[in-house]
Amino acid sequence: AENKRMHAELAREFYSKPRTKEVNITWLMDRCYRELDAIPNFSHTLSIFYSQLDRDLVQMLAKQVLDECRHYHLLASVIENMLGRPITTAEIKPLPATLKQNDTMTKYGKQNVVTMFACRGYGAEYLSAAVNWALLECAEPEVQEPYKVIARDEEFHARIGRIGLERYATTPEL
Repeated sequence: AENKRMHAELAREFYSKPRTKEVNITWLMDRCYRELDAIPNFSHTLSIFYSQLDRDLVQMLAKQVLDECRHYHLLASVIENMLGRPITTAEIKPLPATLKQNDTMTKYGKQNVVTMFACRGYGAEYLSAAVNWALLECAEPEVQEPYKVIARDEEFHARIGRIGLERYATTPEL
């Protein structure tokens, strides 16, 4: 809960201060990268663990991949409007801390189905949901608009992780 609160406060603090267009674009590029990067990561995770999952969780994770595609498209559109031109996927760059966080989640999330749900499913999506709801409170209207969809979806994604943990973390070792 403390980590979630801190992530939300960081977003609120960022959006409460005046920012240049370039800073806004850098922040949104990072958020967009997180959505874009989730597409191959969740697809790969699903391809590794699908045979160990109940049918409903396979379907939920597949829906999550499609949701991440939609989030990427929504945020890329906002960035394009800010830049006044189309952007390529290759132009979407994360902040260094995002790469470090993703590397850690990938490293530990591949160990077994429980760590996958803990790292990728519940952990990442839970924190993302906190940031997204904070953005709805204080970001500019053009940023709030896609986050109306994204925030709702990320809550669903966090629930997938929680369901996976409740179902598969059944022994102390897991």
